[in-house]
Amino acid sequence: MRGNMKTLFLFLLFSTTIFAQTSGRITGTVWLGAEDTVLHQVSIRIVELRRTAVTDENGKFEFANIPPGRYTITAHQEGFADASQ
Repeated sequence: MRGNMKTLFLFLLFSTTIFAQTSGRITGTVWLGAEDTVLHQVSIRIVELRRTAVTDENGKFEFANIPPGRYTITAHQEGFADASQ
């Protein structure tokens, strides 16, 4: 079954918004492979913070109030191979 799984691509836009210079924002869009198709209802997780968001109907997600640092972002949807960035 693994050979039939499609791949999720995670496109992240990082923006820093000043909240007393201690937090920022991570936003992005989940695309289906190299196609021009976005995926909704994909679970997006910041591994180190154990925070999760779900993509909207436009494939977009957002995390606010993120402390400065380096994070691993993982996208998961049943029937697809997970993608991390």
